[in-house]
Amino acid sequence: MTDRLRRGLEADIANGGARGVQACVWRRGQGVFEWFAGRASPSAAMRAETAVLWMSAGKPVTAVALGTLVDAGRLDWDDPVSEWVPGFEQNGKEAITVRQVLTHTGGFRAAAVDYPADDWPTIQRKVNAARLEPGWVSGERAGYHVHTGWWALGAVVEACGGEGFAAYVRRAVLEPAGMTRTWVTMPPEVHDTLHKRGLFAAMPDTSDRVEGWKPTGTETKAWCTNVRPGGNAYGPASDLLRFYRLMLDESTVGGHACGTLDGARVLHEATARQLVDRHRDGLMDRTFRHVMDWGLGFMLDSKHQQRDGQTAPYGYGPHASRDAFGHGGSQCSVGFADPAHGLAGAIFWNGQPGEAVHQKRLHAAMAALYEDLGLA
Repeated sequence: MTDRLRRGLEADIANGGARGVQACVWRRGQGVFEWFAGRASPSAAMRAETAVLWMSAGKPVTAVALGTLVDAGRLDWDDPVSEWVPGFEQNGKEAITVRQVLTHTGGFRAAAVDYPADDWPTIQRKVNAARLEPGWVSGERAGYHVHTGWWALGAVVEACGGEGFAAYVRRAVLEPAGMTRTWVTMPPEVHDTLHKRGLFAAMPDTSDRVEGWKPTGTETKAWCTNVRPGGNAYGPASDLLRFYRLMLDESTVGGHACGTLDGARVLHEATARQLVDRHRDGLMDRTFRHVMDWGLGFMLDSKHQQRDGQTAPYGYGPHASRDAFGHGGSQCSVGFADPAHGLAGAIFWNGQPGEAVHQKRLHAAMAALYEDLGLA
């Protein structure tokens, strides 16, 4: 049923853009595609259970963790970040809210963080010291905050949740969602065990298409085990699929999240819907240089916002409905759900070939998936 998608993924391994691939798709409560191939590392084949790096595709996990605190009555989306993180108010940031950080309208994209050399307390101090960008009106101007906003949100989770970021996310989101093979900030012993068992994907730089393994540094223990809420989620693609099944009511076409999967509730339905509603509509993103819409931590389909044939980066292809939501990871991954079609999926490419090449292969993969399923 998904021959074109599979052939495209096979071709990407063959042409050197990726060393390996994991992909899985469900539609209306049924698995329709699960495939893995190639290499996870120079010494290990890619397997279904291999832990792969989601990069920014893991950001919505942090958003859902914040949603559980909203459900508990501890947090409001419009709370100033400085209410929870003393020191964040420095340099013009005192009025920036949790909602504005989640929609990338806060305005503090730059901070002098040296990751992973800096430890978590040092990172927090440096993000607190970041300056509001000149002329930026928070909530009215948009620009993707690659990392800074997510370190701030991680600090909110800790302060509001009353425990360490990784521990709270594990207990409140990953375990009840059945995502037990996923870590956002990996314990050192888990890192060691995955390496010994050959279940860790060491993502290479494939931009030169040369055979071999050019490391990106993301496989190091320091990268995996330091706190990076917006960039070091590791787990199999099947767990990322579970996350989007959680965020999708699989029983009805056109239904959004009920926050429950396999009988386990992670979010109240109203909160799940808030996360994927349009909170940012029609704003030019000054990082991506495209008009892009946003939920609370989720990228929303923005084809209707594009002009002159432009395609927004990290989108969901030409056939996704306007209600599609998810998040991509830098040159390597995508997780998404499309309520209009009862569809959820996750794809991981083990190899970063450069932005232009990745955008082309992502667009082609999403197009092939919808065409294979008769949804074009």
